[in-house]
Amino acid sequence: MSISENKRVLGISAGFLAAFAGLGYIGFSQHSACETATKELTDIADNISSMADAEFAPSRNVQKELTAANKALAAQKDAMKAQFAPYPALCDTKPLSSPEFQAKLRRMNEELLAAAKAAGCDIAAPARDMGMSTLLRDTPQADMVPLLTFQLEAIGGLEKHAVDAGAVRLDKVFCAPLPDPKEAAKAAKKLELLGRRYYPVDLELAFTAKHGTVLDALNRIMNDKKIFYIVTGLAIKNDTPLQPMDDALGKQQEAMPTTQGAEAAGAEAAAPPVPVAKQIAGLDKEQARVHLTVRALYFIPEPAKSTK
Repeated sequence: MSISENKRVLGISAGFLAAFAGLGYIGFSQHSACETATKELTDIADNISSMADAEFAPSRNVQKELTAANKALAAQKDAMKAQFAPYPALCDTKPLSSPEFQAKLRRMNEELLAAAKAAGCDIAAPARDMGMSTLLRDTPQADMVPLLTFQLEAIGGLEKHAVDAGAVRLDKVFCAPLPDPKEAAKAAKKLELLGRRYYPVDLELAFTAKHGTVLDALNRIMNDKKIFYIVTGLAIKNDTPLQPMDDALGKQQEAMPTTQGAEAAGAEAAAPPVPVAKQIAGLDKEQARVHLTVRALYFIPEPAKSTK
């Protein structure tokens, strides 16, 4: 391959890499390890772009540099694809029957109740049954089961992450209505991630958090290896009245006139001042209400490969 052809290939690869790094950022930027990987990808992309824009005289050294850059790019792409692989795998499993789905719903609900009880987390009525109470009674249509199964896994995982992070109570869950499978497949034609078409499944979870719960829950959600979650909204409300500033930091003594001593002021010795540079990081007993809106990506199952 000539130098000019190499440059053209590198230019295309750099464009692909930029999009690739952007997609990686959406799913994994919450994690320090992936932030480091994204920086490495960006550095490689910048290096390749500069090579593609430069004028090179044909030489063996230049060819070696281009070959090394291409190998580094391929290795980074392979690593990210390997990290991405488990997410579509969930959607490619054999579909359940309607009775099997209902049995799975009951089992997952019982497991969540047991985990919440063990963790000291209450589950309010609007958060029970994974938000799918009607499906415990009504048998779902067979063609809806694959999407419903994914929705069940996604909301179940979301609730479990909150419980494991130390939520005081699960207050409410909501699963957005799912479309007809044909409509979902049609919408997925415009949405693609790393070569796989997907349909967004929207979920909501409200829970009561104590000190440290929110950050832990977010980390668990963004590090999930089974469901590709994207947090689209976060609201936090603390109903606990804030302490007055003077009470929190220590009421300060009024300044004494410089010409007046303690005896002239009534023979009272002034109390030592309380430092005001005291950082208040939150109280362990404080609670806050948290509302999360989350999008889980359902990857359209690939057609079964022919056995011929």
